[in-house]
Amino acid sequence: MEDKETIKGSRSVRILFFHRWVGVHGGGTETHLLELVRRFRSRGHEISILTRQGKRFDDLSRDITVFRVSRNFRESDHSYEDFRVYVHTALFALKSLVLLFFLYLKGKRFDVISVHFATEALVARIFRFFTKTPFIFVLEGYTPLEAETARYANGRVAISQYEAGMYKKNHGVDSKVIYIGVDLNRYNVAKESARAIRSRYVGDDDIMVVTVCRLEPRKDIPTLLKAAAKVQERNARIKFVIAGGGISRRVIEEEIEKLGLEGTVILAGFVPDDELSLFYKAGDIFLLTSKEEWFGIVFLEAMASGLPIITTRVDACPEVVDGAGLFFEKGDFCTLSEQVLKLAQDQSLREGLSGTALRRSKEFDWEKQIILYEQAYKKVLKR
Repeated sequence: MEDKETIKGSRSVRILFFHRWVGVHGGGTETHLLELVRRFRSRGHEISILTRQGKRFDDLSRDITVFRVSRNFRESDHSYEDFRVYVHTALFALKSLVLLFFLYLKGKRFDVISVHFATEALVARIFRFFTKTPFIFVLEGYTPLEAETARYANGRVAISQYEAGMYKKNHGVDSKVIYIGVDLNRYNVAKESARAIRSRYVGDDDIMVVTVCRLEPRKDIPTLLKAAAKVQERNARIKFVIAGGGISRRVIEEEIEKLGLEGTVILAGFVPDDELSLFYKAGDIFLLTSKEEWFGIVFLEAMASGLPIITTRVDACPEVVDGAGLFFEKGDFCTLSEQVLKLAQDQSLREGLSGTALRRSKEFDWEKQIILYEQAYKKVLKR
């Protein structure tokens, strides 16, 4: 394996990160992409982003070029659950392809295009046919369409062993497993520095169970709410604080009111990046109730903050969390409530899992992971 200095001193690569949503909102995939962007750029590579028109990127370096595709008429900043998703996706694909050819005719060249979903992969494949520009598919989820489009990529990276196994077992598609990283320094903050944020949501004697996720159906917040209702009956000092926004917020608000959880479940909304590490540190337990999870960057952030974890036993969750938390079967709010009560009432168990979480987070240090990503991207160019 090449060491850091050898790679850093080698030829710069012109990389276009192509992702529809990264310029619009934040989530696990978007966070992963932006970390790759910043870290590749810090290692001397020429980085560009192609995304949809949105409000993000105010904090990006000026030497990172952003190309934006215009927003469609009445297009939401979130994905749809009905036929509109196909209309807006098709329009985005067409506009992106036109923009890529326009840039090519103007003399703009890329050594490799990095895609993370099937739509962008289809566009990149068409563009490659005419321009010979290779593309690498960073697999962030799993659908049969993604598997079939990934088959034609010049290189493939899976973010978990579980995901790579699914692609191999169901479609015969091989991929290189490289985990997502975490910035250990960012989440290494003192507990005292988070006191002000903690006081926004809970009292001094409360147990603060934090969740960070997009409010959408696959995160299964209804299971969290049902568990919270059972927990409330036995221990009113346990509070659930959920950070994030999304298409399900109104439904969740209605369910909180219906279950009488106004003082038990708090929707914190979007937490700015500069407060996120403090938000984690303010908590006592991290909870994620996802129905599916191909990796879970929030697990890394929580572990790097020293939080014990409770999550579903699905997909890559056990692989990432390993011994740093407790598990329950998806949708099983009764078991979830018991796990919350168990961890909240046993300080020695929390402290033990916290220590394991901190040790485990070091295995995902971005300083190590970015070298593996750099090797994977450069390997595409050698084929």
